[in-house]
Amino acid sequence: MRKSSINLWVNLKFFTNTLGTSINAIFSNPTAYFGYKGSILEDILNSLATYGYIILALYSFGGGMVALAGAGVLSAMGKMDIGTSIVIASLFNFVGDSFLFYMGQTNKQAVKEYLSKFKGRIHARTTLMMRRYGWLVVFIQKYVYGVKTLVPVIMGLSKYDLKKFIILNFFASIVWGLVVGLLSYYFSAGVQEWFAS
Repeated sequence: MRKSSINLWVNLKFFTNTLGTSINAIFSNPTAYFGYKGSILEDILNSLATYGYIILALYSFGGGMVALAGAGVLSAMGKMDIGTSIVIASLFNFVGDSFLFYMGQTNKQAVKEYLSKFKGRIHARTTLMMRRYGWLVVFIQKYVYGVKTLVPVIMGLSKYDLKKFIILNFFASIVWGLVVGLLSYYFSAGVQEWFAS
């Protein structure tokens, strides 16, 4: 029994050493194993820089806070432009929220059926926010996870004025883009400087 335990230990030790050496060799010289030239991380960052604006636009249509924060970090690294990122995120966030509001106004029956799946909790919380904060809810909802896509829909279900919502949503989207984009950009740049020193 003891001899088999020792053999198992020796085999396990040999396996882990061999595996560790193989993994180290693959990552230190990927060209020899995959015919790949360059760093894998560098390739991922270049892909994000190339397709990052498209990803940011699509993600901002339905919210986009994480994508804009990521674009701010990539901008601080020099892979994207912060101004372009803020403009794209703000524009698509504005279009997305306006679309959701319009859907709530024009497709009330289908939206009510969809909202019934939530058993009233999120709908009640959103309605409470609208009553408590009034028009400021258009600004506040962009920062609150879980209600940011429902507020425009529920406001569309109510008798809220479309023109008023579009004007408020336009300014709220610009403020949201500036706040999230610039905070992530400057925070990331500060962290990079701190690590460099």
